[in-house]
Amino acid sequence: MPTFKFFRYGTRITTIIIYLVIFIAIIIFLIIDTVDSRHRLISILGVIILLGLGWVFSKYPGQASKF
Repeated sequence: MPTFKFFRYGTRITTIIIYLVIFIAIIIFLIIDTVDSRHRLISILGVIILLGLGWVFSKYPGQASKF
């Protein structure tokens, strides 16, 4: 069934594009919102570092996204 595989592949690309657009929108908002006071980004950097360290030192990092 080549049509089903194509549909599944197209759905995956669409999902990636949607997530990418949302991520870019958040980045643009943060850039515009913190034009005068970039020090406000320090707290979000701390959250990202904590999440990254939690993922790196996880016993099963490959299963981090599975609920």
